[in-house]
Amino acid sequence: MLLVIKMGGEIVENDPVLESIIQEITELYMKNYKVVIVHGGGKTTSLLMERIGLKPRFVKGLRITDKETLKFVIMTLRGLINLKIVSKLVSKKVKTLGLSGVDNAIITAERKGEKPQNLGLVGEVKKIDTRPISLLLGEGIIPVFSPLCYSEKDLILNVNADEVAGALSAALKPDVFIILTDTKGVLENPEDEESTIEKMDIKAAENLISRGIASKGMIPKLKACINALKEGTKEAMIIQGTKQQNTLKKAIINKEIQGTKITKNPKP
Repeated sequence: MLLVIKMGGEIVENDPVLESIIQEITELYMKNYKVVIVHGGGKTTSLLMERIGLKPRFVKGLRITDKETLKFVIMTLRGLINLKIVSKLVSKKVKTLGLSGVDNAIITAERKGEKPQNLGLVGEVKKIDTRPISLLLGEGIIPVFSPLCYSEKDLILNVNADEVAGALSAALKPDVFIILTDTKGVLENPEDEESTIEKMDIKAAENLISRGIASKGMIPKLKACINALKEGTKEAMIIQGTKQQNTLKKAIINKEIQGTKITKNPKP
C-alpha cells in the first residue's frame, strides 16, 4: 500500500508531536507500507527572518518570496526541517532520503498568478517526474520532500506544501493521501471545533470552498485532496496530528478517522 503523507508546520515544528508521528511511520514502514512524505515549516522560516530584522510578508496566505526571503526558505525547509525528519527516521533504521522538487528536476513549477511579480519567487506545480520516486520506493526508501521546486527560468521556486503534496498524490495515485494538521479535520462551522465533517465527496468539498465556509489554510488542503482524487488517488484524509495518539495507524489500519475522509464519489 502506498501512502502520501503531508506534515504541516505545526507537526514538524513540535518535537514531541513529530517524534510520535515518526514512530507511527516507522511502524507502517516495517509492515511494508510504501511512504512518501511532504513537509511544510513556514513558522520556522518567519522566526528565522525576524531574528535578523526582516518582516515576513504574505498575500492571501502565500509568502511573498523575494531573493533574500528565498534564502531563508531554503535554509529552513531544505536544511533544518528536512534534515530533522530524515535524521529521526534514519535513527530508527528506516531507509530515507531527503529531497526537494529541485533534485533531478523531479517537480517543475512556474511562477504563480496573473501578476507573479506580486508574490516574487512563488510557484505552482506544472510537472512531476515520478520515475526517481518509483525507483526509491522500489528500493524501500522513503522520500522526504521539502516544497521547493525547479523552474527553468528561476531555478528555484517556493511552492505551497499542500499543493506539492496534492500534485505528488495526483501523479503517484496512492491508496491514501493524508494531510496532518492541527485542526479536527474540515469543519462545517469554522468557529466550532466540534463541527467536524467526518465524510464528504469531491462535490461537497468544492461546495465548501465556493460558499466560503472553507477559508484560509483549509482551502489549499481541500484543493490538494480534490486534485489528487480526480487523478486517481483512492481516498484522501485531513486529520488532526497534534493531539491524537496512533493517528496514522487508527486511520489507515483501523479505519478510525480522527478528522475528515474525502472520496471521489458519494457513498451509497
